Amino acid sequence: MSKTAASRAAARSPKRVERRSDLDTPMSNEVMEFLSSKPVGPDKFATILADKARQLLALDRYERRAQSRRKFAIRAFDAAGRR
Repeated sequence: MSKTAASRAAARSPKRVERRSDLDTPMSNEVMEFLSSKPVGPDKFATILADKARQLLALDRYERRAQSRRKFAIRAFDAAGRR
């Protein structure tokens, strides 16, 4: 590969970004307090409701699919009985 072809190929390839973890970087007390805190009072209640709402939505999707499968099975059973 020629020098110009190699430089063009290098220009097209995505640059690799190096990430460095500075574990010695101090965080402010406010950030540390936020990261270590747990919701209390109305915030805790809202967190619990949000989690339960997600679970109920998943259950609702499951129930709708199950009802649809039962409906099609009943139709197929009725159609087979008429033959």
